[in-house]
Amino acid sequence: MAAIAVERLGKVFNRGSPREVSALREVTFSMASGEFVCILGPSGCGKSTILNILAGLESGFEGQVLLEGLALRSVGSALRVGYVFQESRLLPWLTVEQNVHFGLECQGFHRREWPARSAAVLEMVGLADFAHHYVHQLSGGMQQRTSIARALSIDPQILLMDEPFSSLDEFTARDLRQQLLGIWTRTGKTILFVTHNSFEATFLADRLLLMTRRPGRIVEDLRIDLPRPRSYDDPRVFDVNGKVVKTFFKSMNEP
Repeated sequence: MAAIAVERLGKVFNRGSPREVSALREVTFSMASGEFVCILGPSGCGKSTILNILAGLESGFEGQVLLEGLALRSVGSALRVGYVFQESRLLPWLTVEQNVHFGLECQGFHRREWPARSAAVLEMVGLADFAHHYVHQLSGGMQQRTSIARALSIDPQILLMDEPFSSLDEFTARDLRQQLLGIWTRTGKTILFVTHNSFEATFLADRLLLMTRRPGRIVEDLRIDLPRPRSYDDPRVFDVNGKVVKTFFKSMNEP
């Protein structure tokens, strides 16, 4: 059974109005449990809309979406989905630890579980020594690590990530990509990661889904046959990325 199964997904915003926008059309893909898949596409192609639908933040779509075999409307408390946004979306009046506790509270975890869960995930992302710092005392990379810790604290079966490193400098982003792969290796989470950075997608993914411009649809499903762990110095990463870029631009020019 697939962890995620999307069949002929479509989404239209403001249907029937002068502001109608067709965001997605006939999007179909699936993911196995424990797989790391990246969606790569240009800005505005509907990548984030797919994640929002999977997270239950967008409704009124066409097609079928199953998470661990359950239709979205039936998921409820039977499945936990973590979401890391492009911005950290931390509450500035709370400490790092308290931001993680807030996520646990929203998901209904009992207060007695909060200390152990927050300590475990902050250790995992390398922020154990910053548990009592406030947001303004953190770098951009540390804020995103806090956001990742908050998402992981609920022990999600599926982790959705929407361009989480796009606002960071490349040195910080490289470090966090490596850290994310380490977390994925240890936890075996199913990760669906959205990006418009082809190198990032190539470096991270088992598979790469290429999307067209709006209305977004998937035109290529590429397997990234590179050994793990991966290195930024490995010329094979650059070679595969070059092929991905060529395939991407070819698909953009197809009708």
